Amino acid sequence: MSGLVIKNLSVYFKRRDNTIFQAVKDVSLSLNEGKILGIVGESGSGKSVTALSVLGLLPYPKAYHSAESSIKFNNKELIGLDDKQFQKIRGNEISFIFQEPMSSLNPLHKVGAQIAESLRLHQKNMTNKQIRQRTLELLRAVKIPQPELKMNAYPFELSGGQRQRVMIAMAIANNPKILIADEPTTALDVTIQEQIIDLLLELKQKLNMAIIFISHNLRLVHKIADNIAVMYQGKIVEYGPSEEIFNCPRHSYTKK
Repeated sequence: MSGLVIKNLSVYFKRRDNTIFQAVKDVSLSLNEGKILGIVGESGSGKSVTALSVLGLLPYPKAYHSAESSIKFNNKELIGLDDKQFQKIRGNEISFIFQEPMSSLNPLHKVGAQIAESLRLHQKNMTNKQIRQRTLELLRAVKIPQPELKMNAYPFELSGGQRQRVMIAMAIANNPKILIADEPTTALDVTIQEQIIDLLLELKQKLNMAIIFISHNLRLVHKIADNIAVMYQGKIVEYGPSEEIFNCPRHSYTKK
């Protein structure tokens, strides 16, 4: 099957006292081309750990997977890849937007330079002129006002919503097949949240990009997702089409 297929994913963490904590328990999910999967649940439910596992971003050997765990992207097994192999996938085939752009963007570099760097990593043949043009193109695509001016701004000179748009621009720079958005609207006010959701929907349509949208905000997940997985204490307790989950929830946690 093409797309992303997660099967029997279990993730364990070694604590400082050498005891073992299981953060994710036997999770199975799939994401087809051009679709949006919402993963919803409270803090500590295993949402982010599941997402970080896709790109090998968990701290090994502190975190490790069970032998039965499998994450396949376009039929290629991702668990067990080394950093060099993952570099070809991260930002190129699958991109990640983190929760807080101020901690993800480098405060010492202008935003245009940071977008340009993500292009240089994957587009070795692009000239400096082409990179500048593509950077402006991306800032326009994410609806940053006055992109020529803003590309020379530092992150602290932008609003929270604009910083998140810069993160999205970096994430889509190389036309990934999948975008993982981990709580991308948490730090934003309600109006800006809606604008970011609308932007993601527009980009998904334009780029034929699949999205994993992670949130504890049921209203936003309902608006954006085709299918929803509800996570509780490391497990998926409910999984299905968005309307079905919202109109006929079966599990007591979903109902609550």
